[in-house]
This record gives sequence, C-alpha cells and structure tokens, in this order.
Amino acid sequence: MSDHIAGAKQRLPLPALMHQLGLGNHAKKSAKCPFHEDQRNSFSVHKNGSGEFRFKCFAGCGEGDEITFLEKHKGISNKEATKLFLEMAGVNGATPTPRKATSASTSKPAAPLDWRACVKAFSEKHLERLAKWRGYSIELCVWLKEAALVGLYDECIAFPVHDRAGNVIAAHYHLKDGSWRYAPQGAKVRPLVIGKLIAGDSFHVFESQWDGFAFMDKSGDRSGLVITRGASNGALADVIPENSIVYLWPQNDAPGEKWAKDVCAHIKKNCTIKVAKTPEKFQDVNAWTLGGATSDDLLAAMMIAETVRGAELSWPDALNAAVVTSTELHDLELVPRKKLLGDWFCEGDLGFIFAFRGVGKTWLAVAIAQALATGGKLGDWQAHEPVKVLYVDGEMPPDLMRDRCGGLQGNE
Repeated sequence: MSDHIAGAKQRLPLPALMHQLGLGNHAKKSAKCPFHEDQRNSFSVHKNGSGEFRFKCFAGCGEGDEITFLEKHKGISNKEATKLFLEMAGVNGATPTPRKATSASTSKPAAPLDWRACVKAFSEKHLERLAKWRGYSIELCVWLKEAALVGLYDECIAFPVHDRAGNVIAAHYHLKDGSWRYAPQGAKVRPLVIGKLIAGDSFHVFESQWDGFAFMDKSGDRSGLVITRGASNGALADVIPENSIVYLWPQNDAPGEKWAKDVCAHIKKNCTIKVAKTPEKFQDVNAWTLGGATSDDLLAAMMIAETVRGAELSWPDALNAAVVTSTELHDLELVPRKKLLGDWFCEGDLGFIFAFRGVGKTWLAVAIAQALATGGKLGDWQAHEPVKVLYVDGEMPPDLMRDRCGGLQGNE
C-alpha cells in the first residue's frame, strides 16, 4: 500500500490535487485557508526536507499530505481518503477521476441546498430505520427531525452544516458504502452544534453524531452538545464559549486519542476539559448504549472523568480569586494542615534556622530532613509518617554532608 501511495503522490502531487478539486488558488506558500473563514493568509503549501508536498494552516486547522487534505476537504475517514486519492491518481488499477474542463465564464454555480426539503423527505419509514439501525428510541429520532437535524439528501441520510449565523449551507450525508460526503462540494465545514452554548455551562463534545445522539437518547439532554465530525478542530475555538466545562467522549482507539488531543489544543484556555471514558470492551458511546448503558452509567463516567486541563486564569483574575477581606478570612472554612513532626512542624510551614556559626545549624537541618523522610524521631519529636524531602545545600561539600548523614545514621 505504501508503494501505491508513493506512486500516487508522484502522479498527483498536492498542488495538482488542489487544482483538480477547484482549490488551485490556495496552492501557494501563502494563501487563505480553504478549511475555515480566513481573514488573513494562514495557509501554506510547501515541500518538506524529503521533497514531498505538505500543507499547513497556522490558525489551527491542521497539516498533512495529499491524503490528509482530502480527509479534511471531504470530511471522510483516513481510509476513505486513501482510497479516493488512489482512484484520483489512477494508481493500482483504479480509474482516474475524470477532470472536467471548466472556466469562470462557462461553469455553473452549484444550486443552493434546500435543507427544508431534505428534512421533509425524511419520512416515518426513515425514522424507523434510523431507530433500528443505531438503537435509538423513536422519540429521539422524531425530535431530531422536528429540530431539523436530520434529513434525506440524494436518498442518503444527511445532517446539516451551519454557518456562523446558523444558516444551513451544506449537507453531510452518508453513502451506502459507509463513506461520508458534503454537498455542495467544497462547503466550509463546521462542527454540528445542538442547542445553545452559554458561557460558564457544561458541554459535551463528540467526534461522531452517532455517539452524540446515543448520549442524548439515554441522558435526555437536548442542548449543549458539539459534534466535530469531519470539521477542523480549529473551528472549536469559535464554537466553545469561555469559562466552560467541556466533557470529551473519545472513541476507544488511537485515532480517538489523537482526536481528544487535537480538540484540547483548540479549546479556549480558560475552559476546563474533562475526558469521559467508555468501557474498553466498547468502541464508542453508541456501542456502549447498544450494549445496555443507562443514563446512570453515563453520569458515573462523567463523575470520574479525568481532568486533563484546568481553566487557566489571567494573572489579575487569579490574584482576585485569592484575595479575601478580613471578614471573609474570619468566616473561611480552612482545612487543618497536616502535622509532619511533633506538634509544631506542619505542612505549609516556612521558616529558617538562625544561630551563630559552628553551633550545629546544618546538623539540625539534616536531622529534621532525616526524621521526616524515614518517619523517625528527632529528640522528643516524632514524625507522623514518612514524607518526601528535598534537601538542598548550597554551601556544604558533598563529602562533609555524607559524614553528617552517616553520623546521624541516615545512610538509607
């Protein structure tokens, strides 16, 4: 397979591929990105050190080769993009995708999508098929249609693509061979947002609409969900509001782990991100719900979700959050500090040992460190438990320090 891909890249390098897709104006070292609404030139096509073409969006849409470009442009999986690229290049016996000669004066613009007609065409029969296929309740499927979140495009199940203003500009539809396409081709792809996203609230982010809908079906939630699908994760910077708690639900595979990392990199820094995990024996949330997961199971996964990134406060905000008045300090519920040595040395203490030269300051400091590290005793002061100790001496030579440790029987 790698030889076929290398041959395809020779026959159809990235700039030629982009021209074939009608995106030749972006095949430059500096251009506007074809994957998001670019206000400045953030996109580049260049050769790497091996002489292979690569693209990169410096605004966060990603980078990669010809196959990655197709993956993002078409909103399809890597496997589907590889197959399509080989076909377009005519490698391995595949028939090259024909190129239609067009010009600015003769080419006809694609007809605008009538999403209302797509929704209307999704009949009761299609609702029943969807419910049976994905294991959803018929109530959820009916709600999806009423909310105009599902339709029928070219006899295929489809989902809407909205612009920033909330207008439907494209359909993301599922072919019978299992692949996904966008219509019209080349539409600006954005995540599917369900409900209103309000700053400070909690949201759930899924890679696949099947997982998102399964979560909705079991949890009863009908708002606060984001489905990234084939959209660039960079678009999440616009979608997820500030100061939010974001639950990611990655699929249980290597691409799912990569997806979670990419999503984290593109969510605002003042948001808290948690990763909720499905049991390892299930591929994803939809498989888990098909396997019997309930709303209580989903809630339990949220409760133990790992916090992978806390909200980053600005310096003024962090300072303001830590400042209290004397009245607030008086009423503040303080957790008792852990006692480390006797009744006088506690966690969080800060002090220094002051005495004349030669009276044993270093001996006392080393003895305290030894008692804390071993859970031992210093005079009448007993350590409550062994704790980790970092002892830093900027003056004493190591041989003399070793003698003192040996003298205190602290060789271990």
